[in-house]
Amino acid sequence: MFHDVYSSIREGSEFVMDTEISSQIFIEIRKLIRAIERNSSRLSDKHGITVPQLVVMREIYAKEYIDSQELQESLNLGTTTINEILDRLYRIGLVVRYEGREEKDKFFVTLTDKGRDVLVQNPTLIQDTLASELDAIEDWQQNMLLSSFQRMNSLLEIENFDAAPILTPGAVTEPEPAGDGKVKQILRPEKEKVDVFKASNLDELEGIVPIDELAEFTYGHMKPFNDTKEDTKLGITHALTGVPDKGGFVLVAKREGEVVGCLVMLSTGMKNYIPSYCVLFVGVDSSLRGLGIGQQIMEVGIREAGGDIYLHVDYDNPAKRLYERLGFQNKYAEMRFYKKKTILDT
Repeated sequence: MFHDVYSSIREGSEFVMDTEISSQIFIEIRKLIRAIERNSSRLSDKHGITVPQLVVMREIYAKEYIDSQELQESLNLGTTTINEILDRLYRIGLVVRYEGREEKDKFFVTLTDKGRDVLVQNPTLIQDTLASELDAIEDWQQNMLLSSFQRMNSLLEIENFDAAPILTPGAVTEPEPAGDGKVKQILRPEKEKVDVFKASNLDELEGIVPIDELAEFTYGHMKPFNDTKEDTKLGITHALTGVPDKGGFVLVAKREGEVVGCLVMLSTGMKNYIPSYCVLFVGVDSSLRGLGIGQQIMEVGIREAGGDIYLHVDYDNPAKRLYERLGFQNKYAEMRFYKKKTILDT
């Protein structure tokens, strides 16, 4: 019997597993993955929400009103994950937020009528079915299953991965409007870690990336919200040569030695009625958007500036949502006067 399960061949000190058994294990794992993916797709298609969003909505409904910190602890989710899910639920009208009257740093959430209507339809999760079935078997069987998964994760050296107790194909979700008026959910991949380098002058920038190459990258990957190539290079130059005042800098994000993003921060020389710094350009490789690279660059830029910052962004620029999440506020309406060119100006 023992021989039926394992091959008797040894190579060194390793015991070689029978290929038929390993194939069956892979098949069973694949079945589980497909079931999770199918459940997520059905939830998105029928109800317009993702698995993590439904889990959060259920917890809010159970408590009626709950603050984000309590929600984070009750679901064993990270602060960033909870905030992103709540932010999306708020924007699609499924939850409403209230500021705490006594504790201004807290906000409470509750479901809207639209959110309650979604739960009334009783959307199902595969983890509900699994939890019910697990409760029906003996404790020793539950522990045996747990030990098997833990051993498998140990073999793959992923036992220390940070994971939430939610069966979903992705860690964080990002929706986009669909043509039928519903909200089509798209899984956002894990955030891409990058190395961010700072240059405070042209010589430092040259050691990271040539200015012409950076200007070309910024111009190409900011479309359709880009400036001309000449103005792009001029802005980089101004930030690194003390125009209008000292203190500007450039951030360059690299992945495996390749430039994947940049930020150009210009010092204004002001401190009061005009913020100390102005973000001239933020560019991310167009093929890598949605991986958190822009947010990483902005967070470093905010930290390095150490003061008030302003920027200009088109209302229809998707980056506007990132800036709002980071704390930028649309306090004033920008108005400009452009001098008309005459023959004497040419």
